[in-house]
Amino acid sequence: MDFKPIETQEQFEDAIKDRVDRINKKYESWTSPDKLQEIKDGYEQSASKKLRHHQHVWVNINQIV
Repeated sequence: MDFKPIETQEQFEDAIKDRVDRINKKYESWTSPDKLQEIKDGYEQSASKKLRHHQHVWVNINQIV
C-alpha cells in the first residue's frame, strides 16, 4: 500500500469519512451508555419487585408460625 498525499479538500473529506465509517463499523454491535442505563433500570425494577414479593411472603410465613 503506497502512501498518497492528500491534495484536495475532497480527498481529505473522503479520507475522514472512510475513517469514521471504519470506527462506526467496529463499534456498531456495542451497547450505548443510554441503552445500558435502560437495561440496568429494568433489572433494578425487577429485583425490587421480587424482593418486595419475598418480603411479603416471609411476613406471611412468620404470622402463621
